[in-house]
Amino acid sequence: MPGRTVEDNVLRPLIIPSPARQAHSSYESMVADHSDAPPPKPYPNFRPVHHTPAHLRKPPNMYDSTVYGSSNNAIQLTPTSARPRQPSRVDVPGLPGAFMVLDVFTPEECLQIVQAAEAIGFEQDKAAGGSATSKASVC
Repeated sequence: MPGRTVEDNVLRPLIIPSPARQAHSSYESMVADHSDAPPPKPYPNFRPVHHTPAHLRKPPNMYDSTVYGSSNNAIQLTPTSARPRQPSRVDVPGLPGAFMVLDVFTPEECLQIVQAAEAIGFEQDKAAGGSATSKASVC
């Protein structure tokens, strides 16, 4: 897209539109626009697909880890013809082959993803020992 550079979006999450897109100015406004629709618990169409006990994680961790998967249509995607903006590719300057894809999800789709994550819940992550506890490389 002419006139857009990667710097326009480097420090902004992709779910927050740039000032040129006035549909939603922040996550808080998206939530305010949908405050009458709290996420159901447990969130429909999501289920655990993999569980790793803390001591088997690499590096070993203080907490277990669970990965969730979703069924088809767990997130209601906007039809391509109804999208306000189509996804676009922006090359990352100075990094050959690297690029970002903007406008992959609409603000409403992003809100559904956030609501699903919040309903499922977040797990703690803390290394049990080794160099990972000092935030140094574990490789």
